[in-house]
Amino acid sequence: MTDWAKRAETYNNLYWVNKSRLNFEMMTAMGAASSSEGNLLDLGCGSGFLIRTLQTYFIRMDYYAIDRSPEMLALTRDRELSLYLRTYCGDMIEQMNEFDPDYFRWVTAKMSLHHTSDVNATFKAVHRILTSDGTFVVCEGIPPNPAALNWFKNMFALKEHRHTFMPLDLLNLFHKHKFHDITLRFAVFPRMRLRNWLENSDLSQDQQALLWEYHQEMPSEIKKAYNFAYDESGDDNDIVLDWRFVIASGRKLKD
Repeated sequence: MTDWAKRAETYNNLYWVNKSRLNFEMMTAMGAASSSEGNLLDLGCGSGFLIRTLQTYFIRMDYYAIDRSPEMLALTRDRELSLYLRTYCGDMIEQMNEFDPDYFRWVTAKMSLHHTSDVNATFKAVHRILTSDGTFVVCEGIPPNPAALNWFKNMFALKEHRHTFMPLDLLNLFHKHKFHDITLRFAVFPRMRLRNWLENSDLSQDQQALLWEYHQEMPSEIKKAYNFAYDESGDDNDIVLDWRFVIASGRKLKD
């Protein structure tokens, strides 16, 4: 099980956390203008990078965030968000169920849906608290293609317990829970360094070694899909891969 207190210590060192492209893709999926008003809830806010980006452009929104880790929520204060952000610590489903129905115009989940205890219960809770025609935006890392799905699942099983989504899975979840105008966007981060991810994810040395070996032994066709390469430009040999993400969004059907 992930120790979020320890993981928070190095979370902001992760390259993918501080890349802004996913934030801008999620903003596009929101379909909101800079003059927009309303409440926004970020599920699993981490260190608050998404909200800080949104606040720069959408200054008239009221921002709320849920995270299970008080140490992660403390990082939002390091990002000087505390004056503009209401934070709630705990399970995302339980915390959402404390809000009144039709309260949020937007709900976002950047790289957090895979941590929920119950995916369907999460979608149900989001639907309840969204305003009529409100929007839910989800961002998740995905395998490079369907053929790599089992390798991807087995690799993450060496790291943590989590859900894995293919784009079609998210599409079906949005349909099942009565969202419409569903869109899928994709982003690729090229040449992501494996050591950066291993060394900043609260993994034991044994886990890091096991995951490194698992990547080295990746089947050739999956290596090709990831654009797998060794990079010897730094102090330590490293593996670089192209990481893929899906940004899925849908609007709540009007009653």
